[in-house]
Amino acid sequence: EDGSEERWISFLQDFFEKSFSEIYVDEYLSLDEHCRELIAGAPGEVDELKATLALTNQLLMAGAAATNNDALSFIQHCLNKVGCEQVSMPLRNQYDLGTWRDRWPRFAA
Repeated sequence: EDGSEERWISFLQDFFEKSFSEIYVDEYLSLDEHCRELIAGAPGEVDELKATLALTNQLLMAGAAATNNDALSFIQHCLNKVGCEQVSMPLRNQYDLGTWRDRWPRFAA
């Protein structure tokens, strides 16, 4: 073994501690910037697209779990927090269709 696994582990621990320790989970929409910083400083070659997808997906799941939401509800919460007015109400069961029919009549038909 060439020690690359230990370097990656050390790098990731340091990076996450420095970059994410002061960030709340509902700031998910800005985390891609931190992912780009991570990739830029990575030890060795990294497929930027694959790494960003993997990191943001794991952060999405962690944020949803931390707020006791599913992924869609968590993203809706994050969008509402930044003032996006076009976010639809969650569609979880048949009772939510009433709200959706007013806003999305063709979709909720």
